[in-house]
Amino acid sequence: WSLNIGNPDKDQSGTSVYYAHPYQLLQGEDMISVKERFGMTDASVARLNFNKTDFVAGETVCIAPHWTNAVDRTGGKVCPDVETQDESVTRMLQSDSPSR
Repeated sequence: WSLNIGNPDKDQSGTSVYYAHPYQLLQGEDMISVKERFGMTDASVARLNFNKTDFVAGETVCIAPHWTNAVDRTGGKVCPDVETQDESVTRMLQSDSPSR
């Protein structure tokens, strides 16, 4: 839970706050579908789970969703209007280029 700051259970106002979440794999799920759903990579799963990347139904994996890539159970983007960092940089560079 290395992404949690201070006490991962409560913020200063007493509200529960988690940046990384425990997620229990359901029957029929595998890590490919979980990584796709939460927009994660093998490297990001390993970083949060002591280098373990292979989990099976019933096991709990620590996840920190990458929201710009995450999808819901139906496959729709969780944040469809959020531009990616690459899109943002491209747009910024285009707006900074001198007009011809």
